[in-house]
Amino acid sequence: MDLIQNATSGGYFTNNEISELRGKKVQAKISDVDYLKAHPEVEQVIELLYMSVLEHKPSRDQLYAFVANFFRQLNEERQRAMG
Repeated sequence: MDLIQNATSGGYFTNNEISELRGKKVQAKISDVDYLKAHPEVEQVIELLYMSVLEHKPSRDQLYAFVANFFRQLNEERQRAMG
């Protein structure tokens, strides 16, 4: 049985385990791409957040609160629009 050392954790994987992990990684990427294609609003929300962060430039200490407030406001606007 061939063992390959995992440089990140010092553990060992067989070639079959590595192949299986790579296959799962590819399947996860395919699943993610399919989801994003089916839900373009995700990209729109991320783009709005990105633009808002660049416009307001919150400090590192304020970033999480800024993002939380961004989504709170976005949700409130969405709820008002849905009436």
